[in-house]
Amino acid sequence: MAQLTGGFMFRKIAAALLGLLWAHSAAAHLMPAQHGTLNMVGTGGFMVLSLPVSALTGVDANGNGSLEASELQAASDAIEQQVFAGVQLLDDRGPRPLEGLLYSLSPDSDEPGALVHQLVVMGRFALEGAQGPLRFKQQLYGKASNEQRTELTVTQGKQRSLLMLDAAHPERRVFPTRWQVFVDATVMGVRHILSGPDHLLFLAVVLFGTVGWRQVLAVLTTFTVGHAITLIVGSLGLLVLPELLVESAIAGTIVIMALLEWLLRRRGQRLRWQARLLLVLACALIHGLGFAAAIRELGLIGERLWPTIAGFNVGIELGQVLVAVPVVALLQWWRNRAFKA
Repeated sequence: MAQLTGGFMFRKIAAALLGLLWAHSAAAHLMPAQHGTLNMVGTGGFMVLSLPVSALTGVDANGNGSLEASELQAASDAIEQQVFAGVQLLDDRGPRPLEGLLYSLSPDSDEPGALVHQLVVMGRFALEGAQGPLRFKQQLYGKASNEQRTELTVTQGKQRSLLMLDAAHPERRVFPTRWQVFVDATVMGVRHILSGPDHLLFLAVVLFGTVGWRQVLAVLTTFTVGHAITLIVGSLGLLVLPELLVESAIAGTIVIMALLEWLLRRRGQRLRWQARLLLVLACALIHGLGFAAAIRELGLIGERLWPTIAGFNVGIELGQVLVAVPVVALLQWWRNRAFKA
């Protein structure tokens, strides 16, 4: 009876998480939501930044949460005032002038009549006579939880850095220290795990087949070693595969592990532990290519690349632990309850 109940519970978990996986769709933005770039060239800092519509007041006239072309035109003065006040590049003397401000609607998809929840703003910060280290400040955040942060990639010659900004930390140095780069990348790694239904689903599937914390540690260590290899190789551009192929392969690892677990449990069998770890290692190599794609999107080079890779990898491990502990504790509680019944 406990075996039958276990298979039923496993199928329920897999079905729910697979629904999240396949519902995860890409949006067609001029600039990805909550992202931006700042390219420092000569005496100018050229910015492209995606801002949530809900962060701007007095622009959504009909109150539907989406911005239309007519509303954009009518609220142009209000938009400019809020951008000038809320998005700044500062030196020791204060904000640098923002010139040539332009903005464009960024629909949620390519479908006709698609809603617009993001506004892309573009402009040039004048850097003539700038004194001291530059700092970027972004205070325009939306109402939704996923609109409470901004990732800004800064480029100047061969230097590139990633700035992680949010409502609690709206201001950062344009070129932070290596330690700050490491910390920011760690946070990004945790978010990548917790916001990725594919990786969460894979962890749930492989953890379901573990018995005891020793096996949990072995699975997590194996997964760490596997994805760390391809994360580094892929981030350095030594192995780059088409994104669609990688994402399909990641989905395939989840389906294969889930089907294998279900078939074995249906037959009352268990996969040999060494074979299970080899499968986890093989799947981890594929997942690492997906993690590497997230690093490559940042376009980082030079001295800040390695702190980013290291921090992102640490963040992934922390995210895994945050997922594994409650999942395994829940499974252990359920197994004890099923055994007593």
